[in-house]
Amino acid sequence: MPHPFLQRLGIEYPILQAPMAGSTTPELTAAVANAGALGGHGCAALDVETTRQHIRTIRSLTHKPFNLNLFCHQSLPLEDTQEQFWTSLFVPYFDALGSSTPDSLSSNYVSLHDNPAMVEMLLEEKPPVLSFHFGLPAAEVISAFTAAGIMLLGCATRIEEAQAIEAAGLDAIIVQGAEAGGHQGVFLDTRHNDFIPLHSLLPQIKAATQLPLIAAGGIMTGEHIAAVIKAGASAAQLGTAFLLCPETNTSAAHRHALKHGTGDNTALIRVVSGRPARGFVNRLHQDLDKHIHEMPPYPYPYSMTKALNKVAEAKHNTDFAVHWAGTGVAQIREMGAAELVAVLEQERLAAG
Repeated sequence: MPHPFLQRLGIEYPILQAPMAGSTTPELTAAVANAGALGGHGCAALDVETTRQHIRTIRSLTHKPFNLNLFCHQSLPLEDTQEQFWTSLFVPYFDALGSSTPDSLSSNYVSLHDNPAMVEMLLEEKPPVLSFHFGLPAAEVISAFTAAGIMLLGCATRIEEAQAIEAAGLDAIIVQGAEAGGHQGVFLDTRHNDFIPLHSLLPQIKAATQLPLIAAGGIMTGEHIAAVIKAGASAAQLGTAFLLCPETNTSAAHRHALKHGTGDNTALIRVVSGRPARGFVNRLHQDLDKHIHEMPPYPYPYSMTKALNKVAEAKHNTDFAVHWAGTGVAQIREMGAAELVAVLEQERLAAG
């Protein structure tokens, strides 16, 4: 019999495609949904009307459920001394590339807390599922989404966050282990660096909460999915596994890195954006990690990182490239999204 949680989600297979901001596309989301899993689309860097357009594009491509992801970080002030210090660290890099250093940092990721127009639009469009990273919406927003019939997922990196998600009235918890590519969804203590492997985190949260759990972090195969379900998860969320799909917005340089990388050359890197995120080690991580306690708050460092990488890429320099990937990247496969979902489900069933 189908798992009750999968029935609530309206999907056939216990597979969620991670809604990776900047990498997902409406085409990817729809292809995964049509294949029987839950497609996800990262909307954290999109404005309100673009997000609305993407919702409508997804709906034109599938009648199946899908998930949109929003960031709920607490917006922290940028101090002048922080900005000046962080900018000064980048001057030698820009000078070496023959370019001027931006004289200020900017915030290009608007938190849902600061975006009532996004909330209003989502209540109008009513996507089937919403998931939240870096925190949770305000109580009244959660109530409004729930009243609109939207299923809500929160991301936890430790027991206390899982308990906060349950107390807030969400429908399920994404249990994100340290192996996960991209940003850790930590929100109760954003300065800590001791992230917990999935095999340890999943049973901890299973014992402490009653909600359905979605395991995430280093999951690349159907055997991995079967293992986390056996350990107590209702489903698994995979991100890195989908990055070579043709429907994914992955750059040529990133695809090359994914094809040749291993989990051994990834690390949780804070200096790129101001928050820990797993990707291939680059020069910024090697040079600036010693300054993580002096850096500005998320997402301000991201603007400088992206500006530097843009200049470097124009000169065919990949020293500063930001290529997110999880620890299981060596097992990545290049195929269409629908085919990958089918292969994962076949492997899961074969694993028993």
